Amino acid sequence: MRLNSAAISISGIPLAFYGYLLQKTWGATEGIVVGFPGLMVGGFTSITCAVVALALAFASRVRNEKGTRKAALRIGVAVQIASALLDGTIVIAGLDSDGMLFTSLILKGVGTIIVSALWIELYAMLNPVRAGFLCAASTALSALALFIVEQVAGIHLLALRLTLTVFSLVLYGMAWQDLEKGRLAPNLETQRFFIPYRAIAFILVYSFAYGIASTILAARSTNYAAVIPSLIVIALILLNSNKLTSTSLSRIALPLMIGGFMLTAFASNDFAPLSLLLLDTGYASMELLMLLLVCAAAYSSRGSALWLFGLMTATQFIGQFGGNLLAVALNAHEGTPEFVVMEIFAMVLVVAISPLIASDRSLNAFWKGTATVDGIPPESDRLKMRVDELSSKFGLTERESEVLYLAAQGKTNANIAADMILSEGTVKKQVFQIYKRMGVHAQQDLITLVMETDLDAAPAGKAATRS
Repeated sequence: MRLNSAAISISGIPLAFYGYLLQKTWGATEGIVVGFPGLMVGGFTSITCAVVALALAFASRVRNEKGTRKAALRIGVAVQIASALLDGTIVIAGLDSDGMLFTSLILKGVGTIIVSALWIELYAMLNPVRAGFLCAASTALSALALFIVEQVAGIHLLALRLTLTVFSLVLYGMAWQDLEKGRLAPNLETQRFFIPYRAIAFILVYSFAYGIASTILAARSTNYAAVIPSLIVIALILLNSNKLTSTSLSRIALPLMIGGFMLTAFASNDFAPLSLLLLDTGYASMELLMLLLVCAAAYSSRGSALWLFGLMTATQFIGQFGGNLLAVALNAHEGTPEFVVMEIFAMVLVVAISPLIASDRSLNAFWKGTATVDGIPPESDRLKMRVDELSSKFGLTERESEVLYLAAQGKTNANIAADMILSEGTVKKQVFQIYKRMGVHAQQDLITLVMETDLDAAPAGKAATRS
């Protein structure tokens, strides 16, 4: 008997798709059992995680996506179970050697990367708005779950971590069943491989700057900092999904990071907790932006999500470790001239790189479904161009244009409502207005009108009228 996750849904999304919050919670348990590492152990862990992320990326190129996914799933689950059992051994037997600590952290890091990559690949097959909602909701809910987990100790924590792994795996399988049955109208086209250089540069600089600051402050980041940007993303989606772009998220990250650097460099020690909170929240915004870029780029440009996730995650680990090393090499301690110089240097780097991604039209195009790879637009891009032309011709609002794009793909009102995180009644009203303005009476008539639009004869690139 197979479980049916579609029977229970939140915002039109089957419950199984929220299983990523269990994986996020599992990853955030690092340090609850065995504590946090010093620079050397943490550095080796970062390099190992970077290598695993790159290996996952290149495996997706040399093997087919399905084969890579199956192998990664087996390895990821085995590593997570081994990590939980090792932590249980440490707790029960009282073993706390450096070797055990190092092994535990390596297993946690590798398990988190592999299983997270599989969840993000799953989300990348969905509409970017829906993927963004799932990433943000899972991140916010995992903070609440982590608060509960932190109240558990000893053997009970071991049992809870094993439970998180098992349930995350079960929900992952159920979510794939939903995709294969076409319940969420996923994008299952052949995957392509490309390198988003500007996004990688952005991640590298932010991670490097954060590595400098976190080393100087000698403080551990908090998993709760990600709640703020996650709630902002959810609000943007619910209020107006068109406002969710790489520009909007980078505008959240930049002032937070700058504020943290300024307080760290020039304020007294009394402001250290606030400095760390600002830095953590800004860095968490960057991490969330990275996940959304992977999902949006994979969906709209048919990019391989495993490839993109591997590249960006490896860049993040390498950048942060590089910042750690530089801060240690210059012996930058709080209150010294080197300390102030390093903080200003990190701040300048962040300020310099942020406009690069905020102004990158190709990155923002991922959310609009108009991005191209190697100058070749997918067929979905030509559909978007036809919809834009008709939206301009018939004076459709921005939201009506979005509904038209989804309806032209043959999606039902229920599918459209789930994609746009709207009620089905709202979508019906939008569809009625579209039919009225365009002079059609059925969805098939609408699809025919869209597909017969001559792009060569019509001026391209007109923006739809805003409501």
